[in-house]
Formats: sequence, structure tokens, C-alpha cells
Amino acid sequence: MVTETTPQSSVVNYLSFYVNGKEVIERHAEPDWTLLWYLRNSNPKLGCGEGGCGACTVLVSQCIDRNSGEIEHRTINSCLALLCSVDGCHVITVEGLGSTNKSNLHPTQSRLAELSASQCGFCTPGMVMSVYGIVTSKNDLPLTMQDIEESLDGNLCRCTGYRPILDAAKTFACDIDKLPKEKSSKLTSTTLDKCLSFAKENVSPSDQPGDASKLIFGNTRVQIETKFEHRKYSRLISVTHIKELQRLEQTADSLFLGAGVTFTRLQSKLIEWNNEKNNDGGICQALLYQLKHFASTQIRNVASLGGNIVTASPISDVNPILQAAGAILELHRADSDTARHVPLSDFFLGHHHVAMIDDEVLVAVHIPLPQTSSKCFLRSYKQACRRDDSKGIVSAGLRVQLEQSNSADDQWRIVSTCFSFGGMASATIIAKNTQQELVGLSWTRATMNKACELILKEMPLDELSPGGRPEYSHIDVPGSNKLSYGTHYEELFVSSVALCIGAIVGVVICETEESARLASNLVQIEYELLTPTILTIEDAIANESFFDNEQCLRQDDIDKGFAEAEHTLEGTLMIGGQEHFYLETNSYMVIPSNDDKELQLYLGTQDPSAAQELIALALDRDISHITCHVKRIGGGFGAFRGYGGPQAIFASETIVEHVAAYLKLDPFIIRHLNFYKEGDLTHYGQRMEQWNIQRIWDELIKSNDFVQRQKNVAESNQANIYRKCGLTIVPNKFGVGFSMKYPNQAGALVHIYKDGSVLLTHGGVEIGQGLHTKMISIAAEVLGCDVDRVRISETSTDKVPNTSPTTSSVSSDLNGMAVRHACEQLRERLNTLLVDNNVNLSWEDLIKEAYFARIDLCAHGFHATPDLIDDVGTSLNPQIDIGQIEGGFIQGVGLFTMEELIWGDNTQQKWIKPGELFTRGPDTYKIPSFSVVPLDMRVSLLSDSSNPRAIYSSKDIGETPLLLGVSVFFALKQACMAYRQEQGFSDYFTLHSPATVERLRMACADEFTRRACPNEHQTFQSRGSY
Repeated sequence: MVTETTPQSSVVNYLSFYVNGKEVIERHAEPDWTLLWYLRNSNPKLGCGEGGCGACTVLVSQCIDRNSGEIEHRTINSCLALLCSVDGCHVITVEGLGSTNKSNLHPTQSRLAELSASQCGFCTPGMVMSVYGIVTSKNDLPLTMQDIEESLDGNLCRCTGYRPILDAAKTFACDIDKLPKEKSSKLTSTTLDKCLSFAKENVSPSDQPGDASKLIFGNTRVQIETKFEHRKYSRLISVTHIKELQRLEQTADSLFLGAGVTFTRLQSKLIEWNNEKNNDGGICQALLYQLKHFASTQIRNVASLGGNIVTASPISDVNPILQAAGAILELHRADSDTARHVPLSDFFLGHHHVAMIDDEVLVAVHIPLPQTSSKCFLRSYKQACRRDDSKGIVSAGLRVQLEQSNSADDQWRIVSTCFSFGGMASATIIAKNTQQELVGLSWTRATMNKACELILKEMPLDELSPGGRPEYSHIDVPGSNKLSYGTHYEELFVSSVALCIGAIVGVVICETEESARLASNLVQIEYELLTPTILTIEDAIANESFFDNEQCLRQDDIDKGFAEAEHTLEGTLMIGGQEHFYLETNSYMVIPSNDDKELQLYLGTQDPSAAQELIALALDRDISHITCHVKRIGGGFGAFRGYGGPQAIFASETIVEHVAAYLKLDPFIIRHLNFYKEGDLTHYGQRMEQWNIQRIWDELIKSNDFVQRQKNVAESNQANIYRKCGLTIVPNKFGVGFSMKYPNQAGALVHIYKDGSVLLTHGGVEIGQGLHTKMISIAAEVLGCDVDRVRISETSTDKVPNTSPTTSSVSSDLNGMAVRHACEQLRERLNTLLVDNNVNLSWEDLIKEAYFARIDLCAHGFHATPDLIDDVGTSLNPQIDIGQIEGGFIQGVGLFTMEELIWGDNTQQKWIKPGELFTRGPDTYKIPSFSVVPLDMRVSLLSDSSNPRAIYSSKDIGETPLLLGVSVFFALKQACMAYRQEQGFSDYFTLHSPATVERLRMACADEFTRRACPNEHQTFQSRGSY
């Protein structure tokens, strides 16, 4: 904290530091503000929020010796560092290094890009800063590969498997030449050849780009933003002298209020109109009532009506009156002569968020006047801390239109109402339900009482709920609270029975995140514990709680087969679950449209159509009214789950190991004897075609000298008492595609513009698997243009409807075929022009000719396929495919060796609340890190392999490599077996998954395990590593 002492001995406290070379003076810092919270407008990512993932990494430079001027550079987790801790420091974020907008990427950024070290990209800013940090902190000392490996111990990645990130980082090492100079093929990945092609570089950080222009009138709001909210505007444009904004006029049917009119001028004109005693339904009087106590004289003299509206303050005094009066906004754009008219009720989207396009300007406010024959009443109210110059705690504009009944009672009945409130939510809101309920009722005291009850029910703002509407629950869902997708049903908000801890009962909505957290902590829910309580598989078996309608494939008589078998083996095996561990936090941005029927959603999901359908169901709207946009998401990893595949292969390979041990044979032999052969039928009826397993097996054994390695392992185990090795080879066949036929379809939409640029949209979602890159390559290949001319903006349900989820390892094939179908149509149309002198036209000239020839330059593509088969085939992009294989394999290593979900129950984990998940976040749930990945990890793609059923003979990859992680499990088990045999335990033993360090140690039965667990030390399996 910097302290200034003035001549009068007064003390001024403030924070002074630099961010990316720009000075920051912060005078209003709160002690609990974190650096990440303060920097959220820049690119440090919020991942775990507890310092475990490294996504929020920034570099802090600090002078540690003022005499010598020594500066220390260190990387920190900005999610943990308090803002006050960087006082006097220089903070560098990833934008401070360089940006693509400025074409000045720092080598640490470009290296990661060039070496395919980024997939979904969410962890990349943190990785860049960690690498930059070690490069900077070493000063003039030589940087070694070991230094680099150690510097990344605080960063996690779920996509890449870490190898390409290490490749990129090692290019800065001084001892990179110590790597063996071995050249790999384009279908093989190593840590060698790519690193050797780079030399160490270091470039200084760059400046940040600027922001857009800001229109100002009285500057009463912008000054607050720049001084207290530290917003930066590169240009401020004053509009105080624009005549068109100053117009004030009363017509027969409306009031015209220029957006640039000051509140002082407006107040004067309203007094004039009000004195004319015209039938305005109380509009002028209602506005005058609020303006009398609106801000101060100084503010009213300069502040404009339009500025107040566009600011969209949730506690505005004026907006509720205008909304209740049915005000309509007139918006203009510089590139159009047509004005856009928006009802004020549709204008406010949220806290300081309005339905305006960037280049739109609010010109005027139209307030319709009631007909002379109607009885219309408008009143305004405000409650503030004090009468003058005080923002309203709550304000209201209430309008009622009445007509006299023709019945015998001759009562007045309500024709329409509008009740608008400020200070009750994140924007000015209308009590829609109350309004609807009152229409048609008599204007009586009973009706007024009912209106009060309805409003309290519709807006139950508790005094302990700071900043907004406190809760929404199942009774607030306008459509169906029971959502279904496929055959699964789930309530949006729990109405009566919560099936698990974490089931959503309601949500708290406030203006700020801090307020929402405070309010949610005030909610206390009382649960009634239902019986029986089933928390484990053992509980389910004991209570005979089983799934109904079990699906089962049977071949012949199973019972007869076991009865007649010469040998029978049995055992019990357990495998735990796995958390996706995506780093990107879940978030939706929802923008209602002007007619209040359409919703635009920007979200992170692998299945935008599912989100579209469920939202439509919950809101009771047609699906066509909901549009979901997905740019890209920070990892999905649902494509890495295998949907039962990991469990099945674990059980199958355990059976193979058990049979081999029983027969005293190498599992290698048992696996080979049970290979499918070309033309064989699977147990589910698929014929094996283009079956390359024998070729893969032979090539792998030869290229890795497997037999000699087995001998080396045996010799090493004999020579070492406590250090044992294991070696295994595990094949894998994994079918891809959806189990149902209908999702195996995809669509694409391709536009070619007059300048030759191509906009491509397809139904797949980019989750870091390189899907967009592959689709662009396909489009460029078919169209015959450069890949630089093809662009994918997003996945959007209003461009390609009824999309299938991006999962099941078929997205490249399904969407690729659809893209090719669309592009082939366009290419056929373009080919009709390639005659005579047009044969050698450039792509750009060809498109111009097509436009002038009135050829349709838009095409929709569609593809549906009944089935797909496996193996990689011809890779569409080897670098992307290798990255997918490495990432999936390392995630599989985590599944089978360290990732463990620990739940509270009534037997094993009594110290955890029953049903509660203990392993939440990187502090308690451990995924593989840099130290896990093999430094020499070799991945090869099978050459000369094709798949005639798929796009360009490719085959999908996503889930298959995860299953191969089981090979690490069985290699570890073999190492345990070698130790057990020396201890006199030669019988087969079961090892549950994951093979955590606790389980592995207990599996290595000896005198130490006997002391810890004397009765079952040979078979004890720990449950829960914590």
C-alpha cells in the first residue's frame, strides 16, 4: 500500500501497480478482492478457483532490493493472490505478451501454436505464462529441460496429454541438443524432432489494444465508470449540440421526447403540458413527481433522458414510469435510413445491458397518449433513503385502464394494467402475472387487495436477500418442470424428492456474484431422510434395488456352458467413476428478443439442440423460438468416456489375466489367441471388415522390440528387491457411433460471398478435438480454394437444425460428409462456368463470374449413415489425431491409476456426510499432471489404412485411446505380481481400479502389510485415497 503524506500531514492510501505496462491507481480496493477478480476483463481464466489448475497464472515482477535494483519475476495463481499483494509490482497477463490482433505473438505463444500444444485452449493462457515465467525468472542463467519440466508442476490440462506442451516449452532450453537426433515420420509423434527445429528466443511484452468510442452528454455516468470502475475509453464523443436529439413535441396521440433533452428542460416542458389540462392519463404528472426528487439540480441541468435510459440502471427512477406508460424507443444507425422502434419493456436485458446494437443511437422516446374516451390512470412512487438527491431503494410506475360495465351493477372493470418496478431485480421489471390476473375484474378494494397479494407472490423480495430477486423454484417454471431428453426424465427444480445431494431446489438471482453468494448462504433447506438410504453398490444389493428392463445379449445357453466347462473361474471386480474435470466453468448467456418470445443463448455445450429443446420445454415455447450459439468450449471429455467401454475392457482384460495366471501362460498368448479374424461376427452381429488388428499387433511388437523388453524387465526385477517393473500389451476394439440409428446424421450450410470468402456452418461443436480445422480442410479441398478463404464462425441451431451431440467419436465423419455434400453442390455449379476462356480463372474471379451469372452460392448438405467401423483409417489431420490419442490415453491412465471419486456413506467413509462428494476440485481429486506423462511417448498412426464408409477414408479416434490406458494398470499389476512372488504369494490376486498408490502398496503383500492388516493383508483393497 502506497502512503502519501501531504504538507498538511493528511494521509492518502491507494494501491499503485502496473498491468501489462500500464499504471493502475486503485483507491477503493476491498481487502478481500483477489487479483483474478480484478483482472477478469483480461484473459486470466477462472478454472478451479483454488490454485490447483494453473489456468489463472500471471507473472508478477517485484523489486526485492531497492539499493541494487534487483527485480524478482514469479508466476502466481491470481485466483488466490489478493489485489493488495501486488502493490508496487508489475503484473503481466497473456495479453501483455502479444496478441493475434496485433500480429505480435510472443515466442512462448507462437511455439505452443506451432507445436499443436493447444486443443480446447482453456488452459493455454496459464501454460503460456508458466513457460514465460521460467524463461524470465532465470535471467541470464541457462535454462535446462529439467527447469522447464519443474516449472509446469502447477498447471493441469485435460486435452493434450501434456507431451506437445513439453515439446513447445523445451524449445527454450539450452540443453535441447542433448536430445537424441532421431527423425520421426509424419504419422509418428515423439518428443525429439520438433524440439530440435527451434532456438531460444525472448521478446519483451507488448501493449494492450484500445477500446471503442463512447457517446456522452452530461458525462454523469461515464465519469463514474472511468473514475471508480476504471473503464477506459479511447475516444469520448460529445453529442450535446445535435439538434435532432433536442426535440420536444406533443401530438394528438403521443409525446415525442428527444433523447438529448436534459431533465431540467424536460421538467419545464412537462409543467407546461400538464397545465394545459389535456387528457394524458397522468403521464406528465407521474414524471414530474419523480423529477422533483431526481438527483440534484446540478445533475438535472446536464444529464439527458436518453443517457439515463441507455444506462439501464436497475434502480432508475424514470424507467418504471416510461415502461408503465408504454414508451417506445426510436433507434437509428449510421448505415441505414430506417429507424428501429423498440418497446421499452423489451429494451432492458439485465444489469446495464440493453437490446442495442453497437452502432445504434437512441434518438427519441415516444409515449403514446390514451384515447379521450378511455379512463387511464398512471401513478409513480419512490422509496429512498432520503427525499432529495438519493437513489431509490424501490420505485414504481403503475398504470390502470378502466371501462364502465354495461351490467346492472354499473361497476368499472379493468381493461389493461402495467405495473413496473425498479430496484427489484437486475433491470426494470414488469409484474406480468399480476397484470394478467387483474384483467376483467371490478375496480374494488377487494381487487386492490388481491393485486397486492399477487405482486408479493410474484416478487417475494426478502429483506435478507441483497441486490435482487432472491429465488426461483419449481413453481416459477412457465412450461414443464419435468424435462426429458431421450428416455431420461429429470426435474429442472426439485419439487418434492431430492434424489441426491446437489439436486437443484432453486436458484438465487442478484445483481452481483457476491450478492448472490451472500443470499444463497442465507437459504436453509430442511430435508427429510428417506429410507432405505442407498449410497453404494453394496447398499443397492442389500436392498434389492436394481434397474428394471435390463438389456442383455445372449448367445446359446449360458448356464449349460458353465455347467459343461472343464474349468470355471470367478471373481469380483470393482472400478470407480471418473470426473470429466473440464476446466472451463459452465455458463449461459441468455438474451431475450424484442418480442419477448425469442431467446438467443450463447453457451458451452456439446449438444446445442438438446439445450434448445429442454429450454423450449421449460419455458413452454416452440423450439423455433430458441437459438443456441456455441463458439467453442473449454474441453468436453464426454467423447472420452466410452459409455461403458472402460468398464467392459477392464473386466475383459482382467479375465484374460486371470485365465493366463490359472494356465500359467503369458497374457500375451491368451490375448493373441482370442483375436477376431477378418469376416468374424461380433456378439452383436457386426462383421469384421478391413480388420487390421493382426497387422497392428505385429508392427507394434517389432517396432518396440517387445520380446527383448520382456527379458529386460525380468532381469531388472531379479536384480532389484523393491523396485519392480511391469510390461504389457493390450489390444482394443471399440465401436464408434450412436447405439440408436437416428443420431447418425449431420447437416452443413455453406455460403460463398462475392469476394471469394467462404462461411461454413455445421452441426458439430469444437471442444478442442480440432473438428473445425478438419471441416475447413474438407471444404477447401472440395471447393478448390485456399483454406485461408474458409471460415467457421460458430455452431448455431438457426443455421443447422436438429444437430446430433458432438460425441460417440463420429463428429468428423458425420459432419465432414455433410460439409462435402454441400461443397460438392457448389463446385458442380461453379464448374458450369469453366468453359472457353474461363478455364484458368482464379478462385476470386470465378466467384465474381458466378455472382454475375446469378448462380446460387449457398448450399445445404446432409448426411446419414447406418453404421461406422473402427481404426483410424486415413487421418484427416495427423497432428490433431495424434493429440487426441495422447490426450485420451493420459486421461485413461488417470481413470485406471489415480482418479477416484470418494463419497460419504454409512460404512467406508463415515467421516463424510452421507451422499456428499468429497473429491471436488483439484485439491482432493487428482488428474494426471506433467510429471505423469512419459518423457518418451511414441504414438503412431497405422499407414495405408482406409475406411470407404467415411469421409476421405478416415476413422474416428476420440474414445478408443482412453481405453488403452488400461495397459498401464496391468503393467503396474505385473510389477506387484513380481514382488508378491518373491514374498511367497504366487496365487492370482484381484486388483480393483483405480490402482492408487494405497492399493498398489497393499497389493505388494509383505511383512509391512501384515502388520497393518494382519487378517487380510494379502487381499485388502483400500477404498478412498485422501
